[in-house]
Amino acid sequence: HDKWLKAHLELGLSLSRELALTEQDQKVLEDVKQLHREIGRSFSLLVAHLAERGAATSEGPVSPATQMILDDLLEKSASMVISANTLSANSHYQATHLQRTAYLIIIVISAGLSFVLAMSSIALGRRIHTGIGQLSDGMRDIARGNLNHVIDDTGGDEIAELSSGFNRMLKELRSAGDKLQAEIDEREKTARSLR
Repeated sequence: HDKWLKAHLELGLSLSRELALTEQDQKVLEDVKQLHREIGRSFSLLVAHLAERGAATSEGPVSPATQMILDDLLEKSASMVISANTLSANSHYQATHLQRTAYLIIIVISAGLSFVLAMSSIALGRRIHTGIGQLSDGMRDIARGNLNHVIDDTGGDEIAELSSGFNRMLKELRSAGDKLQAEIDEREKTARSLR
């Protein structure tokens, strides 16, 4: 009797802490709590009935009144187990649904991030390709003798830095060419005056 009463009280405490997520589950949980209370009353009635009869021993036939209380306890216990199984199945379904939703959200976010990274990579690749292409075109133009070519060095990245360095080198080359031409002109002038 004491062990059953202790287990019954622990179950009651556990049920009092349970929360149902849906309205339907809330109704089932209330039914389970109600059945728990009724089982407690039926058990108390059985204990009182047996004490009254002095039938604490297992000898002798069970009286019809005792059998009726035992049948009531069995029926309520079975109903409570069925309702608890329903709650368990519903909770499992809800947990599985939440898990699937979380996976879907993770997949969508991952796909979105992958798309953004792919687009960023493409844009960066184009920027690098364009910058290197301009630098290459400038070098070909300079190789043909056009020292006045200027490469676009806007952007603030490594390609712009390289282009800026290339433009400085061209400026110094033009300056050196101008000095050389000035010296050649001066020597020709001196050579004509000596003739």
